[in-house]
Amino acid sequence: MSPVRALSLAAAIALAPLASAWGQQESAKRASLSEQLRDIEVQEQLIALGVLDGTAGKVSNEDLHRAVAWFRRAFRFPAGTQPLSEAEKEKLRQTETEFIAATGLKPLTYKHAKTQTDIELLVPLKLVEGAPQAFGGDLPDGGWQEYRSSNGKVSVGPVVHLLSEYTPISLFRHNIMQASLNYRHLRLTSEEFAAEGFAEDNEGGYTSSNLVLTAGDKLKGVFIRYPMATPAGLALPSFLEPVAAAEPPAADGAKPDAANRAWQLLMQGVSNLAVGKFAVQNGWKEVNSKPCPLRPAEAAAGARKPIRILFGTDRKPKPGPQPSAGGTVDPDSLFLNEAGNSLHIGCAYVVPPVKDASGTVTTPGNVSMHRPLHATDKGNIGDQLFLTNEIAEAEGRVASKLRTRASYQRRALQRARAAGASSGNSALVFIHGYNYAFKDALFGAAQIASDIDYDGRVYVYSWPSAASTVRYIPDLDNAEQAEPFLQSFLKLLLRDTDIDYVDILVHSMGSQSVVRALSSLQGIFETERQGTSGPAKISIGQIIFAAPDVAQPTFEQKIRRIAPHANRVTVYASANDAALFASQLLRGGSPRMGEIGDNGEPRLVEVRNVHVIDATTPTPWWKLMFGYGHDYFEQNKDVQKDIRRILQASATAEYQMPNERSPDLFDKLPFKGKDSWFFWRLREQKAPEKK
Repeated sequence: MSPVRALSLAAAIALAPLASAWGQQESAKRASLSEQLRDIEVQEQLIALGVLDGTAGKVSNEDLHRAVAWFRRAFRFPAGTQPLSEAEKEKLRQTETEFIAATGLKPLTYKHAKTQTDIELLVPLKLVEGAPQAFGGDLPDGGWQEYRSSNGKVSVGPVVHLLSEYTPISLFRHNIMQASLNYRHLRLTSEEFAAEGFAEDNEGGYTSSNLVLTAGDKLKGVFIRYPMATPAGLALPSFLEPVAAAEPPAADGAKPDAANRAWQLLMQGVSNLAVGKFAVQNGWKEVNSKPCPLRPAEAAAGARKPIRILFGTDRKPKPGPQPSAGGTVDPDSLFLNEAGNSLHIGCAYVVPPVKDASGTVTTPGNVSMHRPLHATDKGNIGDQLFLTNEIAEAEGRVASKLRTRASYQRRALQRARAAGASSGNSALVFIHGYNYAFKDALFGAAQIASDIDYDGRVYVYSWPSAASTVRYIPDLDNAEQAEPFLQSFLKLLLRDTDIDYVDILVHSMGSQSVVRALSSLQGIFETERQGTSGPAKISIGQIIFAAPDVAQPTFEQKIRRIAPHANRVTVYASANDAALFASQLLRGGSPRMGEIGDNGEPRLVEVRNVHVIDATTPTPWWKLMFGYGHDYFEQNKDVQKDIRRILQASATAEYQMPNERSPDLFDKLPFKGKDSWFFWRLREQKAPEKK
């Protein structure tokens, strides 16, 4: 339930219409402040002020609201969640002007002599010399240069290497690990590393902030270094004094030296702005979801509420003029049922179809709005993208001290949900299977989110299925070639600092791409995100495989790499799955993970947090002809009920066995000859007796 509806309901119960109107106005104010804070310019002003430690477009709403509270304390503006006033906006503009005057932060182009490569970067020309100078230290590239201060204590160093010489990981090991930093932020993947930390020295220590990205056949980066103590004789801008004085105390109650802290906040702003701009200055792209509000406009009385879906696809766009970005859209007019070899990202607001008890659609669904956000060039898999402004509403944020594991996060979200707040920083990713059109993917995801009452963000990846029951073999190739695009889409979500955890629901042939993509992302799950309020290990909440069309040995190999990074993996299998039976025949008898074996048991996976469920139900043969035996996760009410419980579980319930989670649905049975390993079988539910 939205905050507005919750307040309205409370007011109706209390028979106080005036209180209801006041509550709606206050909710609108909160939403208005959140909308203001999605403005990149406002975020950059807060960064320059020193109250926001992060990069613009990639900070959480929690951090943004905390920054506004700090700003208001420092300059004695009224506290609260009201929108920024004109006086506050003017103060932010004024302090940003002072910041630029004090630092001289300015874009420059540096040409790397060895590779003749240009690097675009921001350099604080009031703090360092305007011409690059040779670095005197012992680093792998003896020709490295940097912009540095006359005393050598402040430096900004552009970095260029050929990928044939260094990867981000090897460069991190050679250049950054030598410094023995106490890391505040660290992100290390095959495409990038971002490392910020503090190191001790005999002059009070220094901060090092570093970013390196892949760019074609090269690495491009920037290394920033500055002392913790204020350089002698440096006049700091006046706005820093009240900002440093108003900083909340540390957890232990300690307050740092005010003069040094003001300098550190100034350089924190320089580093964050320089690092934040570097990626887009040097070839990476931003996917800005600001045109896609997390909460669509309230539906008219009696109308069905649309589900916001942010999607990725490597389908070929439909030729001809694209439909208008606003208004009702025919989803069949967007993408074809064939591969396009580029990644398209957009959002849609989808009203799911209404079905009767037999599963027949009685009211068709519709797409009430569509926004294209980004498209890569042909052949570009989109692995150099950042998702920006995917910012949750403040009411749904989790306290940073709880954001260390999905179970704790979800427990806090569950409390917020009970109070009527949005859990906008939870995310469900749906990847469809064989015989799906793009329209089916949107409506399928919206139907699932609606059926299970999902209260977070919904994402869809739609690989280019041919959408034909007789084109199974072409779909095999389409699913395989989609894997790098799917992997890039998942990376895009996992880079987002305002998504606290991701649940994944995947069906049928989509499971092949998912297990391969996730196993390749293991390195991301073993690092931490930059830009969060505290250390936040990237992890997955729940992974649900419905009728997975994956060879059992392949599934077991890949899931061993994936399962340790998830709270729970659930696999639904069925003996009535005609599509998987046909798949097994086409593949020379290779057993599929979503089948029931000849011994009447599902496939055993010897991984403790992987639960395999026999979801077989008596099914008339004519229903099998319409996909019921393969699409049971959308059609079987008991399976839907269990999926709802999985995705709404909190704390220790996330780790429950199926018979603990759904004692009304499942029996727990041992595998034959493997008494310490169990599977679960769906009970045949009897119809209620007529009275």
